[in-house]
Amino acid sequence: MGFATWNPADKDPDITLSNGNLTATGAGGNDLVRATIAKGSGKFYWEITIGTDAGNITMGVATSVHSLAILLGAQAQPAGSGMGYESSSGQKYRAGVAGASYGSAPAVGDVIGVALDLDNNAVWFSLNGSWVDGDGSDSSATVLAEIEAGTTASAAFASIAAGSYFPAATVPWPAVLTANFGASAFTHTVPTGFTSGVDNPTVANGAINLPSFGVTGSVSVPTVHGAGSIDLPTLSVSGTANVPTIHAGGTISLPLLGASGLGDQKLRARLRMPWDIRVGTRLREPWRVPVTARLRIPIHHRVNARLRMPWSIETLVQARLRVPWANTTPVQARLRMTWDLTVLNPVQTRLRMIYDLSTQAAVISTTRPSVSIAGMPLEADDVSMASGGTFWTATLEPARIEDYASIVLNDAFTITIGADVWQFIIDNKSLQRDGTNARPQITGISPGAKHASPRATRLTKTWDAPVMAHAAAEEALGGETITWNILDWQIPANRLAVKDADPIEVVRSIAKAAGALVESNRDGSLTARYRFPRRVPDWSSAAIDHTYTDNADNLSAQETLRPTRIVDKVAVRDAPANAGSISAEVDSREDGLNAGVTSFAAGETAHILAHPGPGVSVESVTGSAGTIRQGPALTYQQTEDLSFDKVSSARLRLPASSIDSVIWLGTSLGALILADDLITMNAPAAGVAIARVKYTVAAEAWEVTAPQTAGGETEFPLAVLFKGKATEERPGGGRVNIIAQRGDGAHPGPDIVDPLIGSVPVATERGRAEIEAGSGLRATRLIAIYRDGLLPGQLVEVHDALQGESWRGQVQAVQHRGTTTKLVSMLELLRA
Repeated sequence: MGFATWNPADKDPDITLSNGNLTATGAGGNDLVRATIAKGSGKFYWEITIGTDAGNITMGVATSVHSLAILLGAQAQPAGSGMGYESSSGQKYRAGVAGASYGSAPAVGDVIGVALDLDNNAVWFSLNGSWVDGDGSDSSATVLAEIEAGTTASAAFASIAAGSYFPAATVPWPAVLTANFGASAFTHTVPTGFTSGVDNPTVANGAINLPSFGVTGSVSVPTVHGAGSIDLPTLSVSGTANVPTIHAGGTISLPLLGASGLGDQKLRARLRMPWDIRVGTRLREPWRVPVTARLRIPIHHRVNARLRMPWSIETLVQARLRVPWANTTPVQARLRMTWDLTVLNPVQTRLRMIYDLSTQAAVISTTRPSVSIAGMPLEADDVSMASGGTFWTATLEPARIEDYASIVLNDAFTITIGADVWQFIIDNKSLQRDGTNARPQITGISPGAKHASPRATRLTKTWDAPVMAHAAAEEALGGETITWNILDWQIPANRLAVKDADPIEVVRSIAKAAGALVESNRDGSLTARYRFPRRVPDWSSAAIDHTYTDNADNLSAQETLRPTRIVDKVAVRDAPANAGSISAEVDSREDGLNAGVTSFAAGETAHILAHPGPGVSVESVTGSAGTIRQGPALTYQQTEDLSFDKVSSARLRLPASSIDSVIWLGTSLGALILADDLITMNAPAAGVAIARVKYTVAAEAWEVTAPQTAGGETEFPLAVLFKGKATEERPGGGRVNIIAQRGDGAHPGPDIVDPLIGSVPVATERGRAEIEAGSGLRATRLIAIYRDGLLPGQLVEVHDALQGESWRGQVQAVQHRGTTTKLVSMLELLRA
């Protein structure tokens, strides 16, 4: 048997599946996931265990039309599209209405049992094996007896509409839940008469005879294995049969369609088969059907001049267009602070004097680094890397001028200094001549430079499915491993798209979203690390990586004045703050408030429908003349044909509160998912296709009455301005929108907008990096004897007797330089 799992293709993008697609982890709002198998009849039992509760986990069942972005059971239309039992209050939800409290609120570790009885049209829930009665009047044993008897007096939901229902759950951030659909033993007892789990049966060397079904019926046929066979039923009127794949010699016997033949019954059965049926003149039973002039075939269409197609455009021109209604939709976003990240304020406003310590201490002698390439000796002048520079570089000189021509670009070589070993490849060669003298010079670079121009093949790619940041970065590098010393997160579908880009630039962009950067290790591999591995306020107490003193380390320091950047508050978003929208138009519906009239005379009243986008409301409406009154709020259905031109997304004309049905007119690109902006529809694949979408629209009606005259004119234009405001912290449906703040937030920085952010923890780290960089840090240049293990991002402590203080700073750049007499390290530091 093949038991159900959570469906990776039927979930909100913010939900991550693991554990064989049985564990669901949330990373957004009221996001929903459905199982892989739906049932239209029978009795079934499954269990869900709560691992981490975010307060409104909701468990139950849903049809295929329930939105993936709405709390299970909170969708009003269609009324029977979903129903669920919610964890924060213990309430039950159905058709957009929260019912009375239904038992105790589940908690972390609790096991919720679900009993779905599609023969008696009811659903029950148990909590840790105890069956729940909504009004609390019956015991668990009494409720169980009713369940097994087929009565529904104690059901959570009774009289549910006929249809196919999937196990479903709402998984908000940071909730975690695990389902058991029968693949392993259940924690509690399955009610008598109920199937243990949700599965599709299989047949091995046997047969299944399915009964006939009538008007609008449907049969889901199982997979056949071995030499099994399936006898399909007679299909009447508009029945649907889902025919399986046949394995290893299995057969399917297809009966005659209809009682009296295909033509007499006007059959409209839709058969979906994984093979071709060729119809010719040598048909054998049971497919022998007399063909006459009266035969009606579902694929036959009569085409005439009045056929309307999705790509045709009809334009109605009127000689005297009266009162053109103009509307604009400016939206002013008003963002509110969500939380403070810390209560510390490291901002310093005092600037200290510049100082410069000379290098008059005793010269320290050391061995100059030496390198050999294919037996040719070279001498290393310097080895360096700056924070964010990604690659180590080296400058070399051949010991013999005659060896210069033998050195080839991209040759590999190694530099060893003390305990540190660097891997390089030849990046560039130059030869300077002055009379009879010639000075050859070779530059090397980390092997990771193969992912940058001109060595790399430039990348053009769109990640059209959700992808983890670490996986996307390694995929951009052709599968090369990256040490990921930062958090990992899911990048939503279609957020990461590059065209003609260096692979290393793609990786840098991903890391930047989390306030991190990418650098080469000495062995040539790559590492992602935070720009500030330790928070600036923690520098005074954090463990340090190196200590320098003015005497023992031959110290020289130089500090220069630079513009002080002070930032202790930033807004971080994955979409622009002004992404909210309001669309407004004259109600042109035939059955609408204007009864199909779209032009009006002076003194008449017109009805305008405003459609606010997510997170936006109408704040005020102003007209250039006449009077404006607010009318009723209303909902109505729209049908629209969406065209996909070699892409995977298309936009609705109006924001949709729910998607009611989708029909592909020809090629199918898969299940369409409504994006957070309630306008964009995303398909799992790109292609050329047309989808007919029926959706529900919520609108606000406004009555505009024009005056009899304006400026003495009886015919005049009238403009109506709609002004909106953001009502949430996620304007335009952005999934991430936070205010990162330290202290009183008196120094706000520029807003950060990055579509790759994808989650609140990532936004938090990005905001922290911006605040650390704007903590009033000063630049200091330090020169000291060579030190093993020195890297950008490390924290060093400097004991400076001449300056009369000790201080700490973070390494931004490292350069090791060698001469015949000494080997020194030059550091660029940021200090608080």
